[in-house]
Amino acid sequence: MMGRRMPMFVMTLAVLTIGCGSPKRNGDYVKITGTVHVDGAPAEGVVVRLYSDSQGTSLSNGVSGPDGRLTISTHELGDGALPGRYEVTCTWSDFDPLSRSWTGDQLEGRYATKGESGIVWDVDAEDSFDAGILDLRNPAAK
Repeated sequence: MMGRRMPMFVMTLAVLTIGCGSPKRNGDYVKITGTVHVDGAPAEGVVVRLYSDSQGTSLSNGVSGPDGRLTISTHELGDGALPGRYEVTCTWSDFDPLSRSWTGDQLEGRYATKGESGIVWDVDAEDSFDAGILDLRNPAAK
């Protein structure tokens, strides 16, 4: 009798183990998209960082593409961020191939400091959050 019960026990244990796996790391994350404009035109290469009220550091960020479109990532490309209130910062630097580093900020730091950018996103626990058009102003533009 014991010989027949053992395979059934092992099979039941296997099913329970598979069914009780840990949740996906980004299971609670909200996909965040938007478009970045500078002075009314799509802007490529603007770095957008999200600062959570509870964490204080930036764990989520994205870079706008050639059409200004932006997708926020935290752990994986495009996974979004946890629901919550975020202060948003933006910088628009140039890449210097000689030094292999980003230099300057075409927005002259206007949106670079947490708490001073004037941009706040309230991300609800939905499937996605559309930030709309993030319309920035270049202080150097006349």
